[in-house]
Amino acid sequence: MRRVNVPANSYAPIAALAVILAVLCAAAQPALATFREVSPNGTDVDNECLLLGPPCATIQHAIDVADNGDWIDPHAGTYAETVTIDKPLTLFGPNGSARPGEPQAVVEGGAGTTITVMSPRVTIRGMSVNAGATGTAIKASGADVDELEVTESLISGGSSGVQLETGGDEITIGYNLIEGVTDGIHLSGTGYSGLTVQANNLDDSIGAHAFLTADGTTIEGIDFWGNQISAPVRIARIEKQPNVENDLGWNSFDSVSGPQLAINGDQVRVMSNSFEGKGTAGCLQIIGSQGGASPSTHILGSSNEFVDCDPYGVELGPGVEGVHIYGNDFPGSDDGIVTDNSSPWNVTDRVEVRANRFVGTDHLGINNTVAGTLDAQQNWWGCNGGPGHPGCDGVSDGVDAGGNAELIGRIGPLDDEDGILEIPEGDSITLNPGEKAEVAAVLTTDGQWPNLGIPIEHSPIGFSSSLGTVSPAVTHLQNGWTLGVFTAGTPGHGWITISMDNQQTLVPVTVRGSAINAPPTPALDAAPRPPAFALSRNRIFIRGRQATIGALSCASACRVKAARSRVFIGGHRYRARMMPRRALAAGSVTPIHVALPASARRALTRLGSGRIRGSLIVDSAGQTTTLPFSIGVKG
Repeated sequence: MRRVNVPANSYAPIAALAVILAVLCAAAQPALATFREVSPNGTDVDNECLLLGPPCATIQHAIDVADNGDWIDPHAGTYAETVTIDKPLTLFGPNGSARPGEPQAVVEGGAGTTITVMSPRVTIRGMSVNAGATGTAIKASGADVDELEVTESLISGGSSGVQLETGGDEITIGYNLIEGVTDGIHLSGTGYSGLTVQANNLDDSIGAHAFLTADGTTIEGIDFWGNQISAPVRIARIEKQPNVENDLGWNSFDSVSGPQLAINGDQVRVMSNSFEGKGTAGCLQIIGSQGGASPSTHILGSSNEFVDCDPYGVELGPGVEGVHIYGNDFPGSDDGIVTDNSSPWNVTDRVEVRANRFVGTDHLGINNTVAGTLDAQQNWWGCNGGPGHPGCDGVSDGVDAGGNAELIGRIGPLDDEDGILEIPEGDSITLNPGEKAEVAAVLTTDGQWPNLGIPIEHSPIGFSSSLGTVSPAVTHLQNGWTLGVFTAGTPGHGWITISMDNQQTLVPVTVRGSAINAPPTPALDAAPRPPAFALSRNRIFIRGRQATIGALSCASACRVKAARSRVFIGGHRYRARMMPRRALAAGSVTPIHVALPASARRALTRLGSGRIRGSLIVDSAGQTTTLPFSIGVKG
């Protein structure tokens, strides 16, 4: 083997490089956090609360002896003390799921502030934090609290559950149960950015606001999603931050007082929320110039459901501009959308309302009370005729509701060879008995192509015919259309009737035979048929606190009366509210919803499954029919 001689001084640069790398690596390694243990049975005397020794007796002592970045680990039990966190650390209790009944580290603060945060990079997780009637559970004041996290905790009592007074960046409040307070989360001061409020349960025991920002407080960049909210929310001002979205989505609002959500802001998206006004609360208020505020601009309200909102589903404040209301549903609200006339303003070119479903509003789908014309084209009003026609929801003067959506039918020979679903092109068909055809229901705003944006998941499609059968008899639109298979039976001239909301669309059909019947009148069968109730499926999922359990069809005009239902979860029984409770047009098919109380929803979230049992009471053709049901439900 050949030997290579290396000069001795050739190793010097390598050794120097090794020393430099070792120093850099050491500098890059963060100091390891120390765990400090606390127990109601511990002692603070000469104790640094370390794992190898006895725990301390108070949380405050553990904080005092801790270094930056340490973890304070309170064991289950009650700590009657007020706590100040003045350094970056983590307070990590035993209840990592915010579930009552599990082991808790309970901090009882009495009349003062139970936990005061006065440092950035503080995390409070898995704790139970209680305040007296005049106290505050958690307050951040007097110092920079960037990167504060309050998560998976039970927070109750006092004027505020979480009160932030100093502003801050990248603050997260999530997965908490907040109850029995005046305001759930209260922000004051200035300079909030990157705020995340997610998956909290803000209980109906909250006395004033679930979430409140003081006048003059601004938020740049907010992610407010997945919360269950049973008290009003008011956000004074949301500003646009470059490259950060302002999103309020996938929340469930069910306060008995309103507005359930009031926002003032610029470039905000309000999406996929469930509003349950219970007939007593206005739902979404987009704040204009009320109280001298700068009117909201560039607000998108999309894919929300506004159920039983009174007096409005959406209120547009004076002077709002660039507001787009797309793809929302307004079942049972008094006015779907209303303009606020507390100050004079002109709505022309400021608001665009598209692809919404206005069905069953008590007063008007859209009520414009100010000057100008509100642009509300290409919406579904419950029937093909549009506002002003029987069966359609109405609008006031000053609303352009042209180009409304229509339910049309298409039919053609059955073609299942290639497995590709396509909309048939024919307007009528002639068949022999036993032959099959595809019949399509299409919701369109141009007379041909499906409208993909109108929310129709709560509008069952019904197919029926006296000349044969259609399978399925009840279905739903997907991407604006759906298919059924018609099997020809009795010879004659007639129709396949397609029903949705208050619209019946007729598709002409002829079935060949030795005796062709005279054409019947274009209506449903004259003989009264009892109402029918079809369950959605064997087990359903809850959206917010509302379950759609099935569809009710009435051949004749009928009325759904008050009917009680019960929810059974984990051996407990809860009362539930069934909707709708109103008159239905002849031939209509309407979804039936069950609204769960907050306690049942919490139990379902905790245990995962349950069952809804009850009955519908329907008056039709002078007779009362009781339709029992039982259906499984998952959280």
